[in-house]
Amino acid sequence: MDILNFNKLQLVSTQLETKDWKFQERCPVCNCLNLIKGEFIPGDAYQFGDATIPFPPEGIAINKCPACHLYYKSAIPTGSLLSKIFSTEAEKVWSDNYDFVDEIAEITKLTNSQSLDVLDIGVGNGCLLKSFKKQGINGKRSGLDVVKHQKLDRYLHGEFIEGLIDDPELKWEGKQYDLVTMFDVIEHLYSPIQAFRNLQNLIKTGGYLTIETGDVENYWPQTYDPANWWYVNLFEHHVFWSQKTLVQIAQQHGFSVISCTVKPHKTRKNEKWLTKIKMLVQVLGYTLNPHLYMQLKQYFGKKVIQPWNPLAKDHLQLVLQKTA
Repeated sequence: MDILNFNKLQLVSTQLETKDWKFQERCPVCNCLNLIKGEFIPGDAYQFGDATIPFPPEGIAINKCPACHLYYKSAIPTGSLLSKIFSTEAEKVWSDNYDFVDEIAEITKLTNSQSLDVLDIGVGNGCLLKSFKKQGINGKRSGLDVVKHQKLDRYLHGEFIEGLIDDPELKWEGKQYDLVTMFDVIEHLYSPIQAFRNLQNLIKTGGYLTIETGDVENYWPQTYDPANWWYVNLFEHHVFWSQKTLVQIAQQHGFSVISCTVKPHKTRKNEKWLTKIKMLVQVLGYTLNPHLYMQLKQYFGKKVIQPWNPLAKDHLQLVLQKTA
């Protein structure tokens, strides 16, 4: 795969060393050493924005923990490499204008309140906070992310926490929240245990936590192997959850499950029908002959990655309540 684009970050492949990768030999949730070794992710590099990030020479496999059933990558970028890539490329990727109308309606119905102190983890360009503001929900509107998007200030009405939710020394104001949201974030974690410890501190007793993430037990990864799943071929995705594993870690940290829904990714509902048809044609080609599909993608210089089925219910959405 061509690595010339990576020069924009002054990080050509020869400069990426072992120190730029964290090799995971134990399960990041339960610390189990007896992993089930999985297949390697196809290809030899990630694409993020305009950056091409070559895999380590050993490649990257998707392993499974036999104890808690978490799937996780054998190698993930270090925090410093992640921050470096995000600092130049994230705003190109954070172009999502999803309105979160349905999610906010469910939240306000659940809490029965028009006044909530909210922290959005993985706040990006502030789409969720914008929707809270637009819908007239009063209270703090805070955000946490690796870097601060230039448009975020117009929607903030509270603190911005710079960093990762699994930082053991998370710096924040110390006033707990009624609601914390994590849409498409929990798959980014380096230390899920530390993340849930921080969530325990951030949320009031009786407060709520909403999580959305990919479901590793959905049809695609279970049929074609998790290593081939398009979702794992994202630079910033490190761990992959099933309902069982996610519920287990939540309950261990004092959260009860209010609801768990299997659904399409939230942005699918805004996809234009012409785009959906094009995607379904690709899905059909992949289903008929995955190997030939990948060969053709490579021949035409396209990213060698499994297509995304626009009709698939491939995500989990959990609403949790802090009870202890």
